[in-house]
Amino acid sequence: MEVHSGEIKKNNGKCGFIKQDSGEADLFVLPTQCGAFGRQIPAIGTRVQYSIGTDEQKGQPLAEQVQPEQSLEDLLATVPGFSAAAAASGNGQATTATDGRCVGVVKENRGKHGFIAQDSGEPDMFVLPFSCQAFGGACPPVGTRVIYDVVPDSKTGRPRAENVQPERAILDHGHAQAVLQSGQIRTSNSKSGFIQQDSGEENLFVLPTSCVGFGLQIPPFGTRVQYTVGVDPMKGKPCAENVQPEQVAAADMQSLSWQPRFSGEIKKNNGKCGFIRQDSGEADLFVLPTQCPAFGRMIPPIGTRVQYSIGADKKKGEPLAEDVQPEQFFQHSPVVQVRVPTLPTPT
Repeated sequence: MEVHSGEIKKNNGKCGFIKQDSGEADLFVLPTQCGAFGRQIPAIGTRVQYSIGTDEQKGQPLAEQVQPEQSLEDLLATVPGFSAAAAASGNGQATTATDGRCVGVVKENRGKHGFIAQDSGEPDMFVLPFSCQAFGGACPPVGTRVIYDVVPDSKTGRPRAENVQPERAILDHGHAQAVLQSGQIRTSNSKSGFIQQDSGEENLFVLPTSCVGFGLQIPPFGTRVQYTVGVDPMKGKPCAENVQPEQVAAADMQSLSWQPRFSGEIKKNNGKCGFIRQDSGEADLFVLPTQCPAFGRMIPPIGTRVQYSIGADKKKGEPLAEDVQPEQFFQHSPVVQVRVPTLPTPT
């Protein structure tokens, strides 16, 4: 996450503008992004540091995580526990988790450095961006739960966090493995969207290219999804990756296991109905939105690879696709190709 600097140029209480040192256009700012100032826009002329995000409603750039501009030396001098004596005695280190590492939550992020509130209750732990490679080499956002090691800084001898990882990462022989999260689509347009996370954490940014289970399109509002959390390489902020429809419960999987599954791709989609081109070579199969719960009860885009079972249309007696899922959903289960006999025309 790139940190910018400037000074407050305008402040009307409800919003304001920052005059940027870069010479770029004045940057819009809201009180909610000024947590370090009591969620109030600081006085005109105040020097600040900030990152740049995007206004969800207008799509315009705005300042985020606005902090007072402060030198590293001044900051360290004011932090309890960051003394030569504490460093020498080992004070300031957190008690360790069961895997030998420390745990806590990011308390401050000032771009060039930050602090972790330690679960042990000991003094906040200093952290630098280069120790946060799991977050793209940027200090993670305030509120992020993390696991880390504590090492003495080579220059100051004071303790600092090292090898900072998201707490959701499960350590397996020293290697981090992504953990599946769940939530539902909160906002969605053709270019980006946000997931409301079941964890209660802030809404998570998502791009169409990460929606592999939805034909590289962001699913409709309200769709239940599962995903892993990565880092946006451009902004250094968390983003959803490998977005898939939320998997059915184990009991439901057992009920599906006996049903023959077929594979193909969406050939036609007019919104109200569509057709699947079947890998078996048989006639294109009719499909309705109600049979596509994994896609938010919408027929997925043309070209999307799917798996499905075959039932009969109650009104016409003709074959139709049921329980349509993205092909990746059953990638670990064998697909049984079975020829379905022609259904008799009802009399």
